[in-house]
Amino acid sequence: MCGIVGYIGNKSGTNIVLDGLEALEYRGYDSAGIALIDNGDSKVYKQVGRVSGLIDAVNADKPTANLVIGHTRWATHGSPTMLNAHPQTNAAGNIFVVHNGIIENFGEIRTKLEEDGYKFYLKQLDSFEAALTAALRDVSGASSLAAGSTTEPDTLYAARLSSPLVIGVGDNEHILASDPSAIMEHTKNVIYLEDFDVAVITA
Repeated sequence: MCGIVGYIGNKSGTNIVLDGLEALEYRGYDSAGIALIDNGDSKVYKQVGRVSGLIDAVNADKPTANLVIGHTRWATHGSPTMLNAHPQTNAAGNIFVVHNGIIENFGEIRTKLEEDGYKFYLKQLDSFEAALTAALRDVSGASSLAAGSTTEPDTLYAARLSSPLVIGVGDNEHILASDPSAIMEHTKNVIYLEDFDVAVITA
């Protein structure tokens, strides 16, 4: 059991996402983290253990950002470490992803990517949305994700396949979560994503 919370809007979403992660603690987890994107700049915070430790680490810096994604992870593949905690990022450090669920064919995908010399979709296609949609076609298993990039700091991406993900619509803001309880404090106007939907949410 894991939890996803994301924010994009006209104010800082840092505390909104951290509060949402606290609301999802009942789901069980062993690490937590958030990624913040603001005007093309980014910052990632991760902690093994409780969300309270993550909050302490973030509050020491007091960062603000209009796009934030967060995650609580239960280690099913790999140990509960800072490296394995989400958000995960690409080698260039400009794409950030949080993911719930199990990608059942991850071994097959990894082998294919290695054989291709790590030719990832974003380098082959002309947009983040097209790359994400293409990548999801290769995935099997129940999963949901949220993603952001410093190259598109005003856009939050989300998708699901048989794993819950909802989008709350607020006043010039959107908040997504794997459980509505994480966002009900901010809005009760909730959109439930359908399977295979790729939501493109702009600030």
